[in-house]
Amino acid sequence: MLPKVKLIVNHTRKPLSEGRSRGLGFGFAKPKGDDFETAMPISPCKDYLNDAVWLENTSEKEVQNFSACGFAYVRQNLWKEKSFAYLAAQVCKNTKNEEMYTEWPAEVRALNTNADNIVKLLNHVEDTLKVEGRTEIYPTLDETIFILKVPVFWVQYSYLISMYTLLVRLGQFYSGSPEPKEYLDTLPTTTDYNRFNSTWIPNAKKYHYMIEHGILKPDLSNYKGANGTGIHGYGFNAVQIPLDSKLYKPATPTVAAAPVTVCGF
Repeated sequence: MLPKVKLIVNHTRKPLSEGRSRGLGFGFAKPKGDDFETAMPISPCKDYLNDAVWLENTSEKEVQNFSACGFAYVRQNLWKEKSFAYLAAQVCKNTKNEEMYTEWPAEVRALNTNADNIVKLLNHVEDTLKVEGRTEIYPTLDETIFILKVPVFWVQYSYLISMYTLLVRLGQFYSGSPEPKEYLDTLPTTTDYNRFNSTWIPNAKKYHYMIEHGILKPDLSNYKGANGTGIHGYGFNAVQIPLDSKLYKPATPTVAAAPVTVCGF
């Protein structure tokens, strides 16, 4: 684990219309001297990461900003010509009232206890996929937040950051045993299964299709809406990667006339 750092939180979740309102949330961060600061709100609704990834990777000549579902984002070149991005992970309380829910203390303990195991799980997948660079993790002065140093491989496309954060959520309850491959392959039979949303298990295993067929390369220009506003959750996430390898291709997005929420998991 890397040394403890300070995260300056400059963004609030309150304006967001979240499809998921509590639990492990994510938001991009950026270095500020020896510390870090948020580049967007930290939210349990992962579609906002899709929005940021889409905008950061879209041609600067096409669009500079994006807004949908209470989220307003301006391009920040967070990983342009860099080898790593930075992602804050926080066990978030309930939206709006910031009330602690029953499982919140146990989820904070799990994040702190298993931080190194999250890295172990991610590094296994990165090594298997031959990713350039490996995830590292910083604890922060706030025990509810850790910062992940993320290889830029994971921020090329929206479905990759979706897969990455899904693996982080699974790693939050990973004790380090069995070894990562066995853990991922046998998740439905583990005692932790009931902790996980039913969509997480099959979609976590889709990295096997990435090993066999390589990564998908969707045309990001297909996802642009008028004036940088359109479907919330640009591109597609790991749920939409077909399980049948013969169908292993990008999903065809549908651009709505007005923003709509496509809730992540």
